[in-house]
Amino acid sequence: MKRLRRSLTGIAAALLLGCSAYAADNGWAVSTDLAAWTRLCTINAGIQHASGAHTSAGCTIEYNPFEFNSGESGTLRIRCFTPQLFLCIWPGSPFDGLYAKGKVLWSVYNVAGIKADSFPEGTLAGVGVGAGYCRRVGERFALSADIGTTAYLHNTTYYAGAHCGRILDRKKGFGLIPLDCSLSIICFIHR
Repeated sequence: MKRLRRSLTGIAAALLLGCSAYAADNGWAVSTDLAAWTRLCTINAGIQHASGAHTSAGCTIEYNPFEFNSGESGTLRIRCFTPQLFLCIWPGSPFDGLYAKGKVLWSVYNVAGIKADSFPEGTLAGVGVGAGYCRRVGERFALSADIGTTAYLHNTTYYAGAHCGRILDRKKGFGLIPLDCSLSIICFIHR
């Protein structure tokens, strides 16, 4: 597990630094969310552009294809593919100081081993709001932390087994993530 995390962290770092060869403007940045990596090694990357004097817009993608053997409890996984679009409003200049954030997201997911009684899979779409702080660390990097809430609509099927067992239930409904946090490393792309 440690070796896998180190390998994936190295791949993400190489992707972040490699992306800088393809951009031509100081207003672009690439990032990865460290909090997402703690959710069973969820691979994620984002790109953001300072679209105005006090705004920035971007997108992130989270992807997790991994499945782990958790011993007696069986399979453990949070498979997902989640693209997100977001807009940040900065009282000062982009990528420096406090900001407010709004986002829209869509996700397809398949979870096992988190709750022992059922194994959900389905899709969701949602919107979120939050606030954060970004601190530059040198000329090329910054650290960003934000906290917010996300509301979503879901269409979920619950299975009895981790691998397409008997269908227990199907639900459509509204959900709320009351505490949606991220901690990101940002790399600025220069000419």
